[in-house]
Amino acid sequence: MAKKPDFKAVFNEQRAAGIDLADPMNNLISKPEPKKKGKETAAADKVKGFTPEAAGKRTKRVQIVMTPELYDRTKRAADAAGISFNEFINQLCNKVTQ
Repeated sequence: MAKKPDFKAVFNEQRAAGIDLADPMNNLISKPEPKKKGKETAAADKVKGFTPEAAGKRTKRVQIVMTPELYDRTKRAADAAGISFNEFINQLCNKVTQ
């Protein structure tokens, strides 16, 4: 007669290894790496090209709700000016807010 497998030992090994036994599918999903602290973070920022001066030059994504007719008119105006819709909106906002 064959010896029965020791499932309790396997369970304890998996739990000790940090394997999620409640939902095994979570073990297939990669976990994000922990954030680095201290000098390592500063070095990583320099590699990515981050500088405090450049922080103000970043863009921000926004959503604009407008009627289809207004969108069509604005898109035609941007096309006539030879610029993208986004650039047209940026120029318009700059002009109105200065």
